[in-house]
This record gives sequence, structure tokens and C-alpha cells, in this order.
Amino acid sequence: MERAVLHLRDAKAGARDVPLGGPAIALLATAERDGAWVVPGQRTGCHLVNLQKRWDKVKLAAELPEVRLHDLRHTVGSVGAGAGLSMLMIGNVLGHKSTDSTQRYSHVGRTPAHEAADRISGEIAAALEGRPPAEVMELRK
Repeated sequence: MERAVLHLRDAKAGARDVPLGGPAIALLATAERDGAWVVPGQRTGCHLVNLQKRWDKVKLAAELPEVRLHDLRHTVGSVGAGAGLSMLMIGNVLGHKSTDSTQRYSHVGRTPAHEAADRISGEIAAALEGRPPAEVMELRK
């Protein structure tokens, strides 16, 4: 907690520290615990070994049955990209050694580039049709 990191002893690519933001630290600081563990295992005083069973209960309680645990990593990448963070910085948070891996996680919805493309294509379409350019507005769902 003092270093604001989650230490993973047995991650996919070996041991690593995951940086935690202030809201995550605040949540962990107030979370109910079983001894040292925020998410305890089946036996009292033991850590959780298989997160999948707990995740299944969480997503059903949240009424998100199709959300995979791995989708949370994609969300981190997407939110970081949408906030304008570099692929290098997002990759550091996700524990990627290559920005190529990070780019697969960094899906963004409407980017400034999309907005620019809308404006440009609107101007070109208007010129080709001999009419003044129209204002491009985002559709709401």
C-alpha cells in the first residue's frame, strides 16, 4: 500500500509490480479483509488460488454475464488511450514489454482523428455536391 503497487509473484511473464492509482488504493484501504487478504481463498487465512470462480459470482451480481476477466485489461488500455496517454505508458501499466501488444488493448471510440476525418469528408462531400458544408454532429444512442 505504501508503494502503491500490487506485487504479482506469478504473473504470465513472471513476477512484476502493477502500479495502482489513488482510487484503487482508497478502495483497497477500506475493503473488508480476511487476515492479510482482500480476496481470501476457500480456507481461512489462505489467499485465493483461482480467481475465475469469484469472478463468475461478481459478474452475475453486476448483471454482466458476458464480461470476461481479461476484458478489464482491455478497458484499462482503452481508457488510457482515450485519455491521450502514450502506448509506452499504457504498456507499463499493463505490463507489456512491447507497444505492439499494448496497441491491441487500446481500443478507442471516437478519437480526435475520427472527428477530423468527419469534418474533412464533410467539406469534400459538400464541395462535390455543390452545397455549403454541413455541420457534423455525433449521434447519441
